[in-house]
Amino acid sequence: FKDIEALESVTLTDTVETLEEQAFSGCKALTEVKVPEGVTGIGSRAFYGCEAMRKLYLPGTLETIGSECFYGAASLKTVSYCGTADQWKKVTKEEGWNKNLPGTLARITNYDPQK
Repeated sequence: FKDIEALESVTLTDTVETLEEQAFSGCKALTEVKVPEGVTGIGSRAFYGCEAMRKLYLPGTLETIGSECFYGAASLKTVSYCGTADQWKKVTKEEGWNKNLPGTLARITNYDPQK
């Protein structure tokens, strides 16, 4: 999906296990992504330059988040995690994973993927 500037939304199947490095990099019109359960890793700069992204939903199966994952996602307001606080603490977050997250991002919250 890299550099598909007009991409506004995407539905990922539950067969996806990893979002590779720069998977959505440069998708400037992308507004919301629900990463499905089963995904264990998000590569570096996966959402780099996703200027319009406002919401991101992360699965409880997540184990790693790459560096500069959200760099340039200036509109990001909500990151919701489908797991417990203890699970979140165990997620390996590479140095700079949250670099350039907007100051308007209140917090990472839990969500129910069934809703």
